[in-house]
Amino acid sequence: MTIQQLEYLVAVDTHRHFVTAAEKCFVTQATLSMMIKKLEEEWGVKIFDRSKKPVMPTSIGQKLIAQAKVVLEESRRLQGKPPTNPILPTRGRLGILRAKTRWEENDTAHRSAQRYWSSL
Repeated sequence: MTIQQLEYLVAVDTHRHFVTAAEKCFVTQATLSMMIKKLEEEWGVKIFDRSKKPVMPTSIGQKLIAQAKVVLEESRRLQGKPPTNPILPTRGRLGILRAKTRWEENDTAHRSAQRYWSSL
């Protein structure tokens, strides 16, 4: 089992169609189907009921998909990527902090020294 296989699994669940999920994952439908099939063989369960249109997860498949989503979120967190939860805001603010030039630093230090000595 790989992270990529879990991403394919979640994509099929999200789109409920192998071709659409493959397009969103930038792979061929054959590749995506093969990877899902390998997961099913590895786990010894049927994840999707392919006889229904749209493709529907089996009852055990729903549980595995829910766990796959948790694993993927944790993987993203460990890699420092933002979560994919659509409820959370994905916009942020970027600020730029301007450093003082050497002249400004010297000028500030000079004025501070003048204030100190004049207060004595």
